[in-house]
Amino acid sequence: MTKNWEHMNDQPAIWTRSKREVEDSEYKAFYKALSKDQNDPANWIHFRAEGEIEFKSILYIPKECPHDYYDTYYKKSTSLRLYVRKVLISDEFDDFLPKVSPCEPDRRVNPR
Repeated sequence: MTKNWEHMNDQPAIWTRSKREVEDSEYKAFYKALSKDQNDPANWIHFRAEGEIEFKSILYIPKECPHDYYDTYYKKSTSLRLYVRKVLISDEFDDFLPKVSPCEPDRRVNPR
């Protein structure tokens, strides 16, 4: 019995590509797919860091706070995801980043 495999996705991950190669429409579509937000992001930054470790990243800033932001503030994760070689490793970074309200950008909130 022989199986023929069909390659379904031949596009490289958006964060692995150079920011010069990625169009704004691709960033917006990726944000909407990732966040399940219907609105475009307010802004984003696509960067590469090199040093002892090397990584590529895209950080999105939403236009508005989610409707349940304050109801789930202490329960909600940071919404960051770590991928290594395109495989999701972790999405739990609550101890890594301080909780900051995007609705009040200069006001830091101490966790309970």
